Amino acid sequence: AQRMMGSALQAIRSASPSQRKRADIKESLNLALAQMLVSSIPQESFGYSSPLTATTLQNGDDSASNAIISSFSSDSHFLVFSQKETEAILQRDAEDAEKLAAGIAKAVAKGVLEANPPVEATFKVDV
Repeated sequence: AQRMMGSALQAIRSASPSQRKRADIKESLNLALAQMLVSSIPQESFGYSSPLTATTLQNGDDSASNAIISSFSSDSHFLVFSQKETEAILQRDAEDAEKLAAGIAKAVAKGVLEANPPVEATFKVDV
């Protein structure tokens, strides 16, 4: 929170008093958080970044995503938008998990699924 506050205050101080609305303050904090998140991820985590070309975009694969992320990693609008998208995805995942748990509980109650099914041995896969 302290690091976010420092970055946000720096952005707010550079704005005129009329621009210092509550929404701008929250956006400054969101931007500071997004920048902290991006800077905490090693660039090599994204793999090789292809140049941002029409061909790269047409491929529509992970190299296109990585090229876009690399190209816009310092763009404040991209950072704020990507943070909001991440928050929305996490919210949907949480909602889906609740619905899945309720569905499994109903299936167990009806006897369709075992409450404690046997689990095969598991192992980690490094990808």
